[in-house]
Amino acid sequence: MTEERGAVSILALAAVGLAVMATWGRGSLDHASSTVVLAITGLGIGLALAPVNDAALAEAAHDAHGTASALVVVARMVGMVVGVALLTAIGLHQYYGVVATLPDPTDTDALKGAAVLQVAWVFRGAAIAAALGALASLALGLRRRTGEHATTFGL
Repeated sequence: MTEERGAVSILALAAVGLAVMATWGRGSLDHASSTVVLAITGLGIGLALAPVNDAALAEAAHDAHGTASALVVVARMVGMVVGVALLTAIGLHQYYGVVATLPDPTDTDALKGAAVLQVAWVFRGAAIAAALGALASLALGLRRRTGEHATTFGL
Protein backbone atom coordinates (compact mmCIF):
# COMPACT_ATOMS: atom_id res chain seq x y z
CA MET A 1 0.00 0.00 0.00
CA THR A 2 1.39 3.39 -0.97
CA GLU A 3 1.71 6.22 1.51
CA GLU A 4 -1.17 8.14 -0.11
CA ARG A 5 -3.50 5.14 -0.06
CA GLY A 6 -2.59 4.55 3.57
CA ALA A 7 -3.45 8.13 4.52
CA VAL A 8 -6.69 8.00 2.55
CA SER A 9 -7.70 4.69 4.14
CA ILE A 10 -6.84 5.87 7.64
CA LEU A 11 -8.74 9.16 7.30
CA ALA A 12 -11.68 7.37 5.67
CA LEU A 13 -11.74 4.95 8.61
CA ALA A 14 -11.83 7.89 11.02
CA ALA A 15 -14.58 9.58 8.97
CA VAL A 16 -16.73 6.44 9.05
CA GLY A 17 -16.23 6.07 12.80
CA LEU A 18 -17.14 9.70 13.41
CA ALA A 19 -20.20 9.38 11.16
CA VAL A 20 -21.35 6.37 13.19
CA MET A 21 -20.80 8.33 16.39
CA ALA A 22 -22.97 11.15 14.97
CA THR A 23 -25.92 8.73 14.93
CA TRP A 24 -25.61 7.83 18.59
CA GLY A 25 -28.30 8.77 21.05
CA ARG A 26 -28.76 8.54 24.77
CA GLY A 27 -27.62 5.18 26.03
CA SER A 28 -25.43 4.38 23.01
CA LEU A 29 -22.36 4.05 25.24
CA ASP A 30 -24.12 1.30 27.20
CA HIS A 31 -23.32 -1.18 24.42
CA ALA A 32 -19.96 -2.87 23.86
CA SER A 33 -20.11 -2.01 20.16
CA SER A 34 -19.56 1.65 21.04
CA THR A 35 -16.15 0.75 22.49
CA VAL A 36 -15.15 -0.81 19.18
CA VAL A 37 -16.26 2.28 17.26
CA LEU A 38 -14.38 4.57 19.66
CA ALA A 39 -11.22 2.46 19.39
CA ILE A 40 -11.31 2.29 15.59
CA THR A 41 -12.00 6.02 15.28
CA GLY A 42 -9.21 6.90 17.69
CA LEU A 43 -6.84 4.57 15.90
CA GLY A 44 -7.72 6.17 12.56
CA ILE A 45 -7.16 9.68 13.87
CA GLY A 46 -3.92 8.72 15.61
CA LEU A 47 -2.50 6.89 12.60
CA ALA A 48 -3.23 9.86 10.32
CA LEU A 49 -0.54 11.94 12.04
CA ALA A 50 2.51 10.03 10.78
CA PRO A 51 1.77 10.28 7.02
CA VAL A 52 1.28 14.04 7.32
CA ASN A 53 4.66 14.45 9.02
CA ASP A 54 6.26 12.14 6.48
CA ALA A 55 4.83 14.10 3.55
CA ALA A 56 6.05 17.39 5.00
CA LEU A 57 9.53 16.04 5.61
CA ALA A 58 9.68 14.55 2.11
CA GLU A 59 9.09 18.00 0.62
CA ALA A 60 11.51 19.85 2.92
CA ALA A 61 15.22 20.26 2.40
CA HIS A 62 17.25 18.04 4.73
CA ASP A 63 18.51 20.96 6.82
CA ALA A 64 14.94 22.28 7.23
CA HIS A 65 13.39 19.10 8.65
CA GLY A 66 13.15 20.58 12.14
CA THR A 67 11.35 23.67 10.87
CA ALA A 68 9.01 21.64 8.65
CA SER A 69 8.15 19.30 11.51
CA ALA A 70 7.50 22.23 13.84
CA LEU A 71 5.26 23.91 11.25
CA VAL A 72 3.24 20.70 10.89
CA VAL A 73 2.77 20.53 14.67
CA VAL A 74 1.74 24.19 14.87
CA ALA A 75 -0.69 23.78 11.95
CA ARG A 76 -2.17 20.68 13.59
CA MET A 77 -2.64 22.42 16.95
CA VAL A 78 -4.18 25.55 15.39
CA GLY A 79 -6.45 23.36 13.25
CA MET A 80 -7.58 21.39 16.28
CA VAL A 81 -8.32 24.50 18.33
CA VAL A 82 -10.15 26.28 15.53
CA GLY A 83 -11.94 23.10 14.47
CA VAL A 84 -13.17 22.26 17.95
CA ALA A 85 -14.25 25.86 18.51
CA LEU A 86 -16.16 25.98 15.22
CA LEU A 87 -17.83 22.60 15.71
CA THR A 88 -18.75 23.47 19.29
CA ALA A 89 -20.28 26.77 18.15
CA ILE A 90 -22.36 24.95 15.53
CA GLY A 91 -23.43 22.31 18.04
CA LEU A 92 -24.33 24.91 20.68
CA HIS A 93 -26.37 26.81 18.12
CA GLN A 94 -28.39 23.63 17.56
CA TYR A 95 -28.64 23.04 21.31
CA TYR A 96 -29.95 26.54 22.06
CA GLY A 97 -32.38 26.28 19.16
CA VAL A 98 -33.90 23.13 20.66
CA VAL A 99 -33.91 24.56 24.19
CA ALA A 100 -35.73 27.68 22.97
CA THR A 101 -38.60 25.53 21.69
CA LEU A 102 -39.01 23.46 24.87
CA PRO A 103 -42.31 23.99 26.66
CA ASP A 104 -40.52 23.45 29.99
CA PRO A 105 -36.90 24.70 29.88
CA THR A 106 -36.22 22.96 33.22
CA ASP A 107 -37.09 19.49 31.87
CA THR A 108 -33.80 17.66 32.45
CA ASP A 109 -34.63 14.80 30.08
CA ALA A 110 -35.35 17.23 27.25
CA LEU A 111 -32.15 19.16 28.05
CA LYS A 112 -30.15 15.92 27.91
CA GLY A 113 -31.71 15.16 24.53
CA ALA A 114 -30.68 18.59 23.29
CA ALA A 115 -27.15 17.99 24.58
CA VAL A 116 -26.96 14.71 22.66
CA LEU A 117 -28.06 16.61 19.54
CA GLN A 118 -25.27 19.13 20.15
CA VAL A 119 -22.64 16.40 20.37
CA ALA A 120 -24.02 14.70 17.25
CA TRP A 121 -23.46 17.93 15.32
CA VAL A 122 -19.85 18.03 16.50
CA PHE A 123 -19.32 14.45 15.30
CA ARG A 124 -20.99 15.22 11.94
CA GLY A 125 -18.64 18.12 11.38
CA ALA A 126 -15.61 16.07 12.40
CA ALA A 127 -16.68 13.27 10.03
CA ILE A 128 -16.94 15.77 7.18
CA ALA A 129 -13.50 17.19 8.03
CA ALA A 130 -11.96 13.70 8.08
CA ALA A 131 -13.60 12.83 4.75
CA LEU A 132 -12.29 16.07 3.23
CA GLY A 133 -8.85 15.21 4.58
CA ALA A 134 -9.05 11.80 2.91
CA LEU A 135 -10.02 13.43 -0.40
CA ALA A 136 -7.19 15.96 -0.06
CA SER A 137 -4.73 13.14 0.60
CA LEU A 138 -5.98 11.34 -2.48
CA ALA A 139 -5.62 14.48 -4.60
CA LEU A 140 -2.12 15.17 -3.28
CA GLY A 141 -1.13 11.57 -3.98
CA LEU A 142 -2.41 11.77 -7.54
CA ARG A 143 -0.56 15.05 -8.06
CA ARG A 144 2.65 13.58 -6.67
CA ARG A 145 2.42 10.58 -9.02
CA THR A 146 2.08 12.84 -12.06
CA GLY A 147 5.33 14.59 -11.16
CA GLU A 148 3.94 17.84 -9.84
CA HIS A 149 5.45 18.93 -6.54
CA ALA A 150 4.26 21.62 -4.22
CA THR A 151 6.85 23.96 -2.80
CA THR A 152 4.98 24.61 0.43
CA PHE A 153 7.67 23.02 2.58
CA GLY A 154 10.61 23.74 0.30
CA LEU A 155 12.11 25.98 2.95
